[in-house]
Amino acid sequence: MWFIRLLSIFLVVITNTWPLSPVRSDALSRHKRSLARRADSELSGIAAGEPCFVSPYRRQPRALSPALKRPPAAPSRTSTSRRAPFTVTGGREVCPGGCGLDTGLRDIAPAGRDKRGRGDTEDLVEGVGGNPTLLKRLYENNFRNEEREFNYVGEGSPHPPRKSGGTDTEERVSHGTRSRAPRSLEVKLLYEKENNSRWEKVPLESSTVHRGLPVLHRLRQDHGAGDNQSSTVTLGDAVATADYSGEIEEADDDSPFNSWGTPLPRVPPSWMTALYFNGHRETLKVKLAEGVELPRDKFSVELWVKPEGGQSNPAVIAGVFDNCSHSLSEKGWSVGIRTVEPAGTKDARFYFTLRTDRALKSTTIYSHHRYRANVWTHLMVTYNGYNMTLYVDGAKMGESSLQSGNLYSPFMQTCRTLFLGSKQPDLGQSFRGHIGGVVLWGYARSHEDLQKPPLQIDLNEPVLAMWADFTSVERLWTQYKTALHPTVITTPVPEQELVSSFLPPACGVTQCDNTDIISGYNNNWHLLTPKRIRYRIVNLLDDDGMNPTVTPAQIQVQHQALNEAFLPYNITLELSVHTVKDSSLRQRFILSNCRIGKIGNRQCDPECDHPRTGHDGGDCLRLGHCYNWKRQDGVCDMECNTIHYDYDDGDCCDPDVTDVLKTCFDPESPNRAYMSVKELKDKLNLSSDTLNVFFASNSMREELAGAATWPWAKEALTHQGGMVLNPSYFGTTGHQNTMIHEMGHIFGLYHVFKGVSERDSCDDPCQEIIPSMETGDLCADTAPTTKSKACHDPEAVNDTCGFTIYHNTPYSNYMSYTDDNCTNHFTPNQVARMHCYLDLVYQKWLTDNHPAPVPLPPIVTGQSTNSVSIYWLPPMRGSLYQSPSFHASGIDCGACEKDGVFHQYAFQASSPRICDTSGYWTPEEAVGPPDVEQPCEPSLQAWSPELSLYDTNVTSPCPETEGCTLTLRFLHPVIPHRLTLWVTYSSSSNPAVANIELITDAGNGIYLGPQHVFCDMPLTLRLDTNNVAISAIKLCTFDEKMEIDAAMLSSGPSSPLCSGCQPVLYRVQRQPPFTSKSPPPQMEQTFTDSSVIRGVKYQYMIQVEMGRLLSLPSLPLVYTYGQAYCGDGVIQGSVLFTYMIVGDWLNISKRERFGNDGDDDVSLSAGQRSVTTAIC
Repeated sequence: MWFIRLLSIFLVVITNTWPLSPVRSDALSRHKRSLARRADSELSGIAAGEPCFVSPYRRQPRALSPALKRPPAAPSRTSTSRRAPFTVTGGREVCPGGCGLDTGLRDIAPAGRDKRGRGDTEDLVEGVGGNPTLLKRLYENNFRNEEREFNYVGEGSPHPPRKSGGTDTEERVSHGTRSRAPRSLEVKLLYEKENNSRWEKVPLESSTVHRGLPVLHRLRQDHGAGDNQSSTVTLGDAVATADYSGEIEEADDDSPFNSWGTPLPRVPPSWMTALYFNGHRETLKVKLAEGVELPRDKFSVELWVKPEGGQSNPAVIAGVFDNCSHSLSEKGWSVGIRTVEPAGTKDARFYFTLRTDRALKSTTIYSHHRYRANVWTHLMVTYNGYNMTLYVDGAKMGESSLQSGNLYSPFMQTCRTLFLGSKQPDLGQSFRGHIGGVVLWGYARSHEDLQKPPLQIDLNEPVLAMWADFTSVERLWTQYKTALHPTVITTPVPEQELVSSFLPPACGVTQCDNTDIISGYNNNWHLLTPKRIRYRIVNLLDDDGMNPTVTPAQIQVQHQALNEAFLPYNITLELSVHTVKDSSLRQRFILSNCRIGKIGNRQCDPECDHPRTGHDGGDCLRLGHCYNWKRQDGVCDMECNTIHYDYDDGDCCDPDVTDVLKTCFDPESPNRAYMSVKELKDKLNLSSDTLNVFFASNSMREELAGAATWPWAKEALTHQGGMVLNPSYFGTTGHQNTMIHEMGHIFGLYHVFKGVSERDSCDDPCQEIIPSMETGDLCADTAPTTKSKACHDPEAVNDTCGFTIYHNTPYSNYMSYTDDNCTNHFTPNQVARMHCYLDLVYQKWLTDNHPAPVPLPPIVTGQSTNSVSIYWLPPMRGSLYQSPSFHASGIDCGACEKDGVFHQYAFQASSPRICDTSGYWTPEEAVGPPDVEQPCEPSLQAWSPELSLYDTNVTSPCPETEGCTLTLRFLHPVIPHRLTLWVTYSSSSNPAVANIELITDAGNGIYLGPQHVFCDMPLTLRLDTNNVAISAIKLCTFDEKMEIDAAMLSSGPSSPLCSGCQPVLYRVQRQPPFTSKSPPPQMEQTFTDSSVIRGVKYQYMIQVEMGRLLSLPSLPLVYTYGQAYCGDGVIQGSVLFTYMIVGDWLNISKRERFGNDGDDDVSLSAGQRSVTTAIC
């Protein structure tokens, strides 16, 4: 009996405490808490986050120029384009039936389609013949076909999903266990027989083809392929003059595609066909002709692939496996993608693994860096019987000699099968992405073979070959399992990348941090022409117009000081004043750096300590005694007015009892005496077409003069951006340079002491030792210095990083911390950065719309016996502009691409999960563009379901049934073609995302199922919603430490939202002039001059045309026809490098290491620093 009583007590305890579990004292939890504390203590910016409320937070979206390092953002929302808050009819805050998706789901058949499906067709990027025009394609797909995805709408039906053929098919997959509790996540997946697909855009900037196109040309010239070979690319003259407007060939009854349900797509001659694997266990196995065998002793495999972001780990692209023994056998070889660390979540690379029958274990070699998502990449692997080698885009990545001998004996020939897309479907190692070419050779090809021009390639016939033409895929490949096959899609042959992207340095963020771009601004005065910037002072007054925050005299004094400082650098500021007559706002205490959710969180937060907040809701006061009879007695008793006594049970926030603007400290009360700057910005909701300047005060423990929003911050072009100043430091004697300093931050300038006093550690790679454009403040004309308020060089510093003396420091620079009577200038590098960011980010703030010049001179990309080809960058303001005749509101052309694809980030977020009491990791952190600076490390700039209650020793895991959910809403419902999701941290094994639900305007859901993610690259998903517009997505996870930074929804081409955006045109100028008439304006950024004479020196300049306006010309390219140029592939000599660092010699040696044999590595002795040098 006593045992039964004890058991009942135990069950009661467990039942009442199951939601809470002890905090694991691991390094991650401690690190995340230290991040929050550190952010609280820093006064470098205004807090942008607030705790969760019942109503979701709505952020005004912004648009970024495509030139930014991050992708284009959602457009700015103005008052004329506001829509009602998003509502989902019958929507739920959790996944239906939980994240396991174990409810019945009904397949939605495309409206207007038959149920046979058809071949896939991707988006046409440019018209064929002549210049392409925006929003108009030569080939239009009337059916808007989509590739087969695992999408269906939940109806609550108990019946399983049905395929279009009328037969029921149910596949059940086990996805492993979660980190917190053993859980088998079983998902009912629908594998349709039809292959629905849509035209997919191939961005030119990401279509790095490298070796893919030469192989395409080479295979077009190969001869003698037998029946066992695939037909090479023969998109010939028979279809050269045909009309391809969404046309597909109807399959005959004996068509080889009938079993796949995909009639053959008809494509233009300049297009190619490829296979698309969506990662849902599609697998093909080779079907060789009689008498043809897979090579056993030596072989080479070439692949042309475009992988999506986020893959199974590993994801097998192709391989030969043992299909007679158990499925986990490593015998054979495979090529694919995997992380270097087993079961890792970052640094996924291409790999080549091989194990012969006689070897004890397999050998794996990796590429040198992580794979590039959504980029065409050429792979080749070889094995010659004693050496295995991996090549990526023609470069040798690594080799190993740990395997030798034949792969297997002749008796095991029938047990070896070549697979494509996966090892075996049941193992969950499926590849997701495009395969554009597969060639298997029966010998080991050399590195020289890759470098030969197509005409010099030997004509040895491969064992099998399919390259850019998969219209006859069933001749060589068959489905491993019924209905689990890839989709045959059509796509334009991607163009070869001519010039590497102008990326920022490791310590930079955008293109305006690139040293070449800034040098272009330094050297071209056309880029530094006068610019007029609008800014607005937000002045609060009482209802009667009295008691302003700042006086008109302060405003005029400050405005004059501002223009005197910036006018010498061709920057003029145009003032306007926005007065707000509202006593309820004017009489409230505006907190400059305090998150409201921290008030009354049971710990003293110095930034919230002020009498108007009740000293942080009483957290910063010694707890006094409050008699119970004083509580809720209709009188505000100040000794009871703390969080510990529930703010006198509401008496101190009752306007009928007391003056609430002096006594109401409860953060949850609408009558409280204070508000944050963020709340003020939300209340006013000012437009972002001008720089807004707000005013706020500090806590008792702070001395904050001002704060500004960086130009790369997601709030920069929203109503939450702008500048915040302390009224005491605005237009007053001795405090006029504060606004000049903050304006420098707005325009992209760092503190001059960033590389010394703002470094993270003594080993910070961004610390500044010598003046540099790649470290510190990214300006080579500001010497390193420590933080100082003295108007002279600082004293010698002796700290944990060593003894340092600073000379010729920029103490008189506006971006230092010295007083007004000392600071007086900006440097040329700083001026170049300011003008660059005005062009890149703040076009809407400029009073004129004159086109900006091209930032750099043109570049030679090729020459022939009678011509030369050049390339140039687009202007920093982007390659699209708003048409004057188009008056649609709310759309920024920075969110559109030339082919009319519209990108938008989430603008509203909500979650039923209670927010962490620190005030960080709120849903709104996932709104707008991504801003996590160090992926794979815990960050404060992302949403996380992790919850710690008042910093106590308990945390709440995600519920076992529905998990933790986050709903992200988009301003403009679109028919999406792609979803991009930034998951920047996860602590559990993949699939970390338990489910992604697409929510339609009607409130229906389309479930995408579990997704594998990597924290150092975004997850990209091709979508097929059957022409249904999507308004929101819901994410579900069981990993309470996961962090989600952003989500972006992309439409298909020719989106009506981009119909008002026109492409800029370019005019090519030459000296001496062209012999015939000058070439007409063009959209392309390349030009081939065929009227050149060897030995003659030419100058090429580019002008940007926008409507009827012309920019000033670019800097000239001076080129003598016939001379060598950077990138021509000609070795002009060798250079011997000798480095000396702090008196130590840097020894260069060649050493072998596993997976990287034969590469030059730098070996450093103790105390030396590594040096990275790139030479053209």
